[in-house]
Amino acid sequence: MARTNGSSRHWNWKSALPKGTNRPWRQSLVMIQCVGCREEGKNYCSRVCCSQSIKNALKLKELKPEMEVYVIYRDMRTYGFKEDYYREASNRDVKFIRYEPTDKPLVEAATEGGRPIIG
Repeated sequence: MARTNGSSRHWNWKSALPKGTNRPWRQSLVMIQCVGCREEGKNYCSRVCCSQSIKNALKLKELKPEMEVYVIYRDMRTYGFKEDYYREASNRDVKFIRYEPTDKPLVEAATEGGRPIIG
């Protein structure tokens, strides 16, 4: 788990990697929002996931502007000033893709050359 530098708003991204490794940057990243909530029996929104995904997307774009970042969401809920971050992320080429509850995204394991693609 990545450690913070004393503020919950600023992550020390380098500490998220295991010591002694030089893992390559991925070319793309997908974040899927509203997984397991806002359904029958769990009809609520945590109110933090969307804002946190946008914050993470902006940080990734800062560190590696050419990275393709996708946020798949049911309803994007950014409260207050966080709406400005949503616009900024959109302007920085973060791709937001909406899905309907009846057509949820499906994630499947994939391999390439006998090895998992997800790293």
